[in-house]
This record gives sequence, structure tokens and C-alpha cells, in this order.
Amino acid sequence: MYFTVGWPQTLSGCEDVRSIIPNSDHSIFLFLSNDTISLWYCRPVVQLLKYRRRPDSLEEFGENISAVWKSDSSQIVVQTSRDTLLFYNLVYAEDSNTVLNLNDST
Repeated sequence: MYFTVGWPQTLSGCEDVRSIIPNSDHSIFLFLSNDTISLWYCRPVVQLLKYRRRPDSLEEFGENISAVWKSDSSQIVVQTSRDTLLFYNLVYAEDSNTVLNLNDST
């Protein structure tokens, strides 16, 4: 059985979403589009970050196809259309203005 838990919401800033992937404890969701990675916290629903790849990166490696979380939610691996794996490290920031940073492997 399926029981609704709240009112449906529309998230702004999520265009052309290819897939939605939760982390292991379902507290953070990754929204993947052709050129963008967005991370959203689920309660309350708030966008943690949005990372758009540069045009030269898209030309060299191709568009985002799929993504996988590391089990401890410290890293994301994105597969591209040119069979390249892009590794992103999630760094939880110490300052009060930022929740986390996304650092790419290049």
C-alpha cells in the first residue's frame, strides 16, 4: 500500500531531469540532467547545490547519462555519453554560509 505523506511539490530549477537518485539513507536526492547535477535535501525540501558542466567538458566527455552514489554519500560518479566516468567528491563545509561543496576529479 502507498500512503501519501504530504502535499506534492514542484521543485524550481530542475529542468529536463534525466533521473533522480537518492543516497543510501534517502535524505539527499541527486537530480541529473544532460549537463547539470543538483542535490536536494528532502526535509525540508531545499536545494543544497547545483553544478553545471562547462561547454568544453560536455564536448570532450559527452552529456550525463547516469549517476551512482558512494555508500557513505561522500562521492558521486557520473557516466557520460562518451563512456567516461566523472568523479565528484562531496565536501561538507566548515563555514556557516555553505552546507557542502562539490569538487570534480579533474
